[in-house]
Amino acid sequence: MKNRFKKFACLTSFCLLLASCGDDTEKSTTKVEPQKATPTVEVVSEAAKPEKKAPVVAAAVKKVELMAGDAARGLKVFKRCASCHSVKPGGKHKVGPNLFGVIGRVSGQAEGYKYSKALASYNQPWTADLVEEYIINPSVFLKAKTGNQSAKSKMSFKLKKAQARKDVVAYLMSVK
Repeated sequence: MKNRFKKFACLTSFCLLLASCGDDTEKSTTKVEPQKATPTVEVVSEAAKPEKKAPVVAAAVKKVELMAGDAARGLKVFKRCASCHSVKPGGKHKVGPNLFGVIGRVSGQAEGYKYSKALASYNQPWTADLVEEYIINPSVFLKAKTGNQSAKSKMSFKLKKAQARKDVVAYLMSVK
């Protein structure tokens, strides 16, 4: 008897759920314009494109707006990096190398710091784009750039947020 009641209760709940959903074909959309933005990436899914006979529903458009890097915000983010890196002219190396003037410096060449073999062999000048790519995931960066799948970086920290990376790069560019 209990089993029948459970089945009935589940079926009733399911029917009520379906009835409450209804057919809502009108979707409201609001367009928000950013004040200041640089790169724009527009993604339109294939499923969101309207068919000829179907009612037109607003296409699912996702815009990713990234603002240019801001050195002041970068300083705040860099405080997490400061436990391993300094940015003072002539400053001592910590766990990681001194990053004063890193943009434009050849990778793996800060005097007095022992780099990983992979980074020392990369031997390319750091650009803003390369630094931004590096801090996403340093070991993955080195594997891709050197072609050595066993390449590892000493740096384990990863900065996942794109805007935070742009801000840190702007800050590093400001301290040269």
